[in-house]
Amino acid sequence: MTSPLLWREATPDDRNTLKDEFLCTDPPRKIYRQGRKQHPREWELDAQSIVKDIRFPLPENNTVLLGSDDEGLAVVCQYKYDPATADSFIGVIAVAWRAQARRYGAAALEYVKSLIHARAIADGHDGYLITARVHEQNKRSQRMCEKHDLVRVKPADKHRLETWALAVKLN
Repeated sequence: MTSPLLWREATPDDRNTLKDEFLCTDPPRKIYRQGRKQHPREWELDAQSIVKDIRFPLPENNTVLLGSDDEGLAVVCQYKYDPATADSFIGVIAVAWRAQARRYGAAALEYVKSLIHARAIADGHDGYLITARVHEQNKRSQRMCEKHDLVRVKPADKHRLETWALAVKLN
């Protein structure tokens, strides 16, 4: 898939945009409904919180990627790569609310997979594992994971997050 996005690594200069401007859910916070605060898609609110909480400098081996389209920032993706094993964990793929249903999440996943693959080869590894966690009600992300060869390896935990993984053997 050719990405319609222009990718770059986030810098400390992006902090305010991530914290105050990027929105990947609507409404942007919990609202009172039936006498209690709730959100119709808790997983989107969780992704929003992860993006808002990104701090610089980033922890070692962590990368935050920003994908922009013609309208501006469209995707934020955070992942961690372990250079000793080439194993990686995708912490978040958050698509701007205005850009939902444009397959930008899939483009981000494909791009991150390609970066991890290239790095594992460059580091001389014979394989790698990519893991991610997906909310049990987030059917769109589950389908995206399946389409990109990740499989559910652990059922939902007490936080309602399933673990998905892709193991790749290099020759």
